Amino acid sequence: MELAMTRDFLGTFVVLSGDSDFTPLVNRLRSMNKRVIGLGTRGSTSRLLIASCDEFIFYESLRKKRSDPERPPKEEPAEVGLTMTKSEAFTLLVQTLAGLQKDDPKPVLAGLVKQSMQRKAPAFDETDYGYAGYARFLEAAQAKELVSLSRAERAGGYAVDQPGNGTTTDATPEDAHSDLPELTGDPRRWREILSDAGVNPLTHMMRHAVVHEFVDHVQERARRNRKNTLKYTVGDTARRCRKSDPPAATRHVRSVITALTQAGLLLHADGSPVRSPSAPFEVPKEPEELLSALADFYVQKLLSAGEGLESSEDISLLLYGDKSHTDVASEVLEKARGEISADPVAETVN
Repeated sequence: MELAMTRDFLGTFVVLSGDSDFTPLVNRLRSMNKRVIGLGTRGSTSRLLIASCDEFIFYESLRKKRSDPERPPKEEPAEVGLTMTKSEAFTLLVQTLAGLQKDDPKPVLAGLVKQSMQRKAPAFDETDYGYAGYARFLEAAQAKELVSLSRAERAGGYAVDQPGNGTTTDATPEDAHSDLPELTGDPRRWREILSDAGVNPLTHMMRHAVVHEFVDHVQERARRNRKNTLKYTVGDTARRCRKSDPPAATRHVRSVITALTQAGLLLHADGSPVRSPSAPFEVPKEPEELLSALADFYVQKLLSAGEGLESSEDISLLLYGDKSHTDVASEVLEKARGEISADPVAETVN
């Protein structure tokens, strides 16, 4: 706790123990915007401690990964003490996907599915069931007709869907952005890059609607002395955005809130950008300030990805859907270039 209080730059703590007495410590660290990873032995670790961590790793699993990373999968895990059987792990996958698609029945990137599974079961590790990676676990689930997989073209991995809704062929950009205005040339490629990073810029009006609904929701909870956490904000804001003008799908709400988080615009009580989904956050800026900061973030993200961004008209098309905002686009581009030049590690961080 002394380190957490005096070393703000420490964002992740690892607790090497299986003792349930550490549970209050883990909960306190997470409320302070710290990520907590637990590590303990399988036979002597409290389930209460496992559930409290952001992620929990069993020591036996680490040894297996080193000794036999390509072992073939077995029908049921041989290890005594696993938190769930293989069948239960597949059930968790199906239930997690159903939850993610409840309000927006579109394919979900595999990385997001795994993160959501680990939020439900921090000790989940596909290697416990004999799979060399999460992709192999998903392929086995598809073979059992539990899910359907398609290729996320630029992300380089899978998108996961309900069985029968997808194929193993590459998903096209048109499929991913079918409910957004069509773009061509560089603006289209830039939107794909941002979308693959989980921060699709959407349209100006849709961003406007999501940001305003998000801020209204956060302020409403603050007036009622209720804490705001990332764990529930997406779903709560998405329900409001169903009635907004224009309406926004849950995946689009998630893209905007993820961008706000990555841009460091959601702050913990200590003034640092929020990191943990369980940590309370505040939004010190007004909606229009957030929208302006988002435009800066999108352009800086593309510059950090190696994009040239020479045309203000193309940037205007990406961010505003027309060529009438070239002056604003030029200012955003100049500002983003200045920030990257001032911060030599910005590209690596992004």
